Amino acid sequence: MTTETTEALVDQLVEEFKGLIDDRLGLDAKVLKSLEERVGLIEQSRRMSFCGPHDPSSKYFHGDCVQRSSSLYVCLSDTLETPGTSSAWRRIATDRS
Repeated sequence: MTTETTEALVDQLVEEFKGLIDDRLGLDAKVLKSLEERVGLIEQSRRMSFCGPHDPSSKYFHGDCVQRSSSLYVCLSDTLETPGTSSAWRRIATDRS
């Protein structure tokens, strides 16, 4: 085998490997983007925030937490209803002092 033939084979192998690597990295980039989008949706849907004492004039959204009658409630669905009187709320803690 001549030097030129060897160099040509090496060049061909390098190009083949580059193609395989590019294909693999492209797939990984697509998978990574998909996973990032899914994580973003999960983070948005699973947020919790403490809103302080319940305000009867406020609308609350899924994940909002309020204090009412020495208890802490989490909002399960968007609502204007009062914690403790509706299935839109779940009591998660009570002050036992």
